[in-house]
Amino acid sequence: MTKQRTTTLAHYLSETSPTELNTVISAITSASIKIRALIHTAGLTDIYGSSQTTNIHDEEAQKLDLIANTIIKETLLDTTVVSAIASEEEDTLCTPSVPPQKTRNYVVLIDPLDGSSNIDVNISVGTIFAIYDDIKENPLSSCLQPGRNQIAAGYILYGPATMLILTVKNGVIGFTYDPNHDTFIVSHPSIKIPDTHQYYSINEGNTYRLRPESLNFLTYAKSQHISSRYVGSLVADFHRNLFKGGIYLYPGLIEKPNGKLRLLYEGNPLALICEQAGGNATNGTDNILDITPKTLHQTTPLFIGNTALVQHINSRD
Repeated sequence: MTKQRTTTLAHYLSETSPTELNTVISAITSASIKIRALIHTAGLTDIYGSSQTTNIHDEEAQKLDLIANTIIKETLLDTTVVSAIASEEEDTLCTPSVPPQKTRNYVVLIDPLDGSSNIDVNISVGTIFAIYDDIKENPLSSCLQPGRNQIAAGYILYGPATMLILTVKNGVIGFTYDPNHDTFIVSHPSIKIPDTHQYYSINEGNTYRLRPESLNFLTYAKSQHISSRYVGSLVADFHRNLFKGGIYLYPGLIEKPNGKLRLLYEGNPLALICEQAGGNATNGTDNILDITPKTLHQTTPLFIGNTALVQHINSRD
């Protein structure tokens, strides 16, 4: 019988991170436990489907998008160490009514419920987050730092098990939620992307709209007998490739060269996790983590996964 792992998230954070950062990460996971419960009963409580509104990206917002966004914001604002929250679902920053008084404060950028349109068909979705130091100039400039300045990043995957994948820039560690004890427990103490290139993940329905560098990669992947796997939830597709080996591609299209994914809420946090796990992420020319954002909702092409596979992407035609 294998020895049961009993290191909790709280214990791990107490040994690796400042108290204020522990507070922020704990708040995010506390919110995720509430979101998990809502997802598991969504079909019984009429919170599936569209909210009949659109978000800042002119995309149809799902009911659970809005609910998850509210839960995370309210939980973070209660910490007294968060000076600003930027959300993929909102146009402007959210700031507390009373500025935090701690010596070290943070800004948090969130994708409250990535892949939410898949909830209706019971496919895994997730919450993505990035945490930066408040650099004291103003909340917006703190949010518009290059991804390499993140002090922590992670995502919660709401799948058959609820998992937290976290980096505080000393590697990547995985936690699994234990409902019997209402806590996250270390389940994967050191995550590294395998050297094997098992999968590539891309919406091949867009093939006729792809730019040459993406078409060239598809030709290469097929010639190497790399299997195609794609479910359409970024967190789920990235998570599979993180554990099994592979690459996720959401490229720019001929008519939309800057892509669709959000640099701040999706690209940066996953890129930091990927790099800390031994992989790489690029927009086709530049490392995702080296891009200085200009706006809160800046989009980017994203090629992320095994370094050897990412290196086959080259948008310099």
